[in-house]
Amino acid sequence: MYRLKYLFYFFLALSVILFSAEVQGYIFNVVSTAPIAEQQESTSFVENFKDGHVLTDVRIKDDNGYVYTAYYLFFDPDNAEDFYQVAREEVERKTDKAYFYETLALQAAEQKDYAAVEKLYAEALQKADDPELLGNKLGLFDSREFLWNNFGVFYMVDKKDLVKATEYFNKAYQSSNVPYYRSAFYENLLYVYAVRQKHQDILDLFADYAEYMEERVSLSAESKASYLHQAYSALGATVYYDLNADELKQLTVTLKPLAKKYSQNRAIVNNYAAALMARKEYAQAIPVFKQMSQDFPNYFYPPYNLGWIYFNKGDYAEAEKWYWKAKEIELEHERLNEEIIDMYNKWITSLETPARQDGKLENWPKILPLAQRQAILFPKFYSANYYLACVYSILNKKADALLALQQAYRLNPEQVKEWALTDEDLANIEDEPEFKKLLE
Repeated sequence: MYRLKYLFYFFLALSVILFSAEVQGYIFNVVSTAPIAEQQESTSFVENFKDGHVLTDVRIKDDNGYVYTAYYLFFDPDNAEDFYQVAREEVERKTDKAYFYETLALQAAEQKDYAAVEKLYAEALQKADDPELLGNKLGLFDSREFLWNNFGVFYMVDKKDLVKATEYFNKAYQSSNVPYYRSAFYENLLYVYAVRQKHQDILDLFADYAEYMEERVSLSAESKASYLHQAYSALGATVYYDLNADELKQLTVTLKPLAKKYSQNRAIVNNYAAALMARKEYAQAIPVFKQMSQDFPNYFYPPYNLGWIYFNKGDYAEAEKWYWKAKEIELEHERLNEEIIDMYNKWITSLETPARQDGKLENWPKILPLAQRQAILFPKFYSANYYLACVYSILNKKADALLALQQAYRLNPEQVKEWALTDEDLANIEDEPEFKKLLE
């Protein structure tokens, strides 16, 4: 903290000196190296600046008596080519050439001159005694993966070169050994793979990411599960529904051992069961979701997914049971409400079609409780109330039919009036005064 504080004050002091001397260009960066000459008595700094040089170093002393060397880079944006030529000449006179070439690379990155960045960074690598340490010296980069990631963003956003962006995002991902950053680089790489429709690369990446997280012995099981679920969610948001049957099968191979190991993590297990569901492996998915519903009774997705499975199997009674469980957990859920409405419509249609074909009334009493539940569940759904009025009318329950019709009319008068004028299902109440008044 002291070190940064005094570098900041030094920056202000040097700025005043430079402006008073009418030095052209501006200060680009301040980077501090290891402490030197602890016994040195300088109270502020010793300027080693020579007019005309673009790169110079000064020394500054902190409150604890430590003296640091700070390096300043002067860059004229109107003469970038001359700047880099002079800078190279300056760098070659320095002891730590790799460090200064890296500093120049950072300057080029600030200017979004990524061709220069690559060239300068390559020179830094050639000059470095230990290339793996490059990046750690630079104040704005913790390590090289951030530089690679910046390259990836530049080629993706500015250059629209997804192949080059993929190359650099992959470098960032592979070189990072910090789970938090690995996760961020994974998502960037996943995105460019998705845009390029590289499904196999995506699946391989997810499997590699899962293996990496499993090997992090310092991470708790809870943290690993959180990272894995986040990675799966990102995958789902990009290409999940574009995967073919073989690709989904490959994904479940990766997910199955994770679900077994992290059985106490509801999201991980749900991910696995959802992949089975997407493959229409209902016989395998159903027991997993049912067990989850017992283990995590307040978790919305197991009963919701079971409702969806049974709905698609045509088992409407079982679908209704699980959908209602889901609704008890999360009362207002737009997608769930839409699916329940759709379920009732298809369930009713499956009973109504034969009833209309044979002209008998036997099936209508079976339809009535479904129409009632749909209207009760969605009191503001005018078509549900209208349909309930039709069923009551067919069963000659006139008073109930008129009440349901009036409710539908209040919700959407124009549409209900248009339907009622020609609907034969309302024939039993068309002579009622309330019906005539409604249509006036």
